[in-house]
Amino acid sequence: MARQTGVVGVKGTIGDITFYKSKDGDLARKKTSLDRDQVMNDPAFKGSRKAMSEFGRASSASKLLRKAFNQYTEGAKDHSTHYRCNTAMATVLRSDTNSAKGKRKVHLGNVRHLTGFQWNSLSHLNNILRVQEQVNINPGTGAIKVIIPSLVPTTGLDVPSGATHFKVVFAGAALALETEKLKQKSQESGYLPINDSPTGPLALTVTVSTTDANLLCAGLGIQFFILSGSNYLPMKGNAAFGLVGVETLANAPVEEQPVVEEVATQAAAPVQQMLF
Repeated sequence: MARQTGVVGVKGTIGDITFYKSKDGDLARKKTSLDRDQVMNDPAFKGSRKAMSEFGRASSASKLLRKAFNQYTEGAKDHSTHYRCNTAMATVLRSDTNSAKGKRKVHLGNVRHLTGFQWNSLSHLNNILRVQEQVNINPGTGAIKVIIPSLVPTTGLDVPSGATHFKVVFAGAALALETEKLKQKSQESGYLPINDSPTGPLALTVTVSTTDANLLCAGLGIQFFILSGSNYLPMKGNAAFGLVGVETLANAPVEEQPVVEEVATQAAAPVQQMLF
């Protein structure tokens, strides 16, 4: 691929050379004689069609996953989240060793490769939260819980300058990959002051309906705030959110159905009130 140099950028096509702008600067490429009909029907491109089909399934799964947690990731993602998530899904799909190439599926691969995925590549959850959370996912009931051990915020968190409070957010999502449906529930800790007092153990629990779903995912995030008067102002650039658990569920039916979403937010419960 050619790169343009000089002070005058060119956009458009001259002869068989197309000039265009990208995040890497001004680039140029030669036009191809291939057309869509040839790629989709020529036996010579059979392998390409298989790869395209699998890429489409991985991309759709990636989009559904990002959508499931969008409520808590708007301030905790970077410009590469989309591409890194697609790559992670493609890796999981390729780990499906029971299906032929071209027919491999995400939920038949090793989905636990997704655990640890970070929405912000520069703000990792395990760097901001300096204690180890405990996560339990029950695929049979859709119950998901996380326990964060007691911590002293000034030392147990990587606190950005100026932050006065933080919040822990926890969400569970059941994804039906074939029908692109999702169900999600979430729970928040409320605003917690950043000081030298221990927080005590914090338990957050959700139960998500897993009917027709393929994957059950758990996401955990930390958000920072500045208290100004009676308002908590979010520090979006310093938020973190990551997947802390993924489990495979029974296969969902393939028939097309309308997208149904379920979103609910609850208050965090003390450890002693957990039902499981």
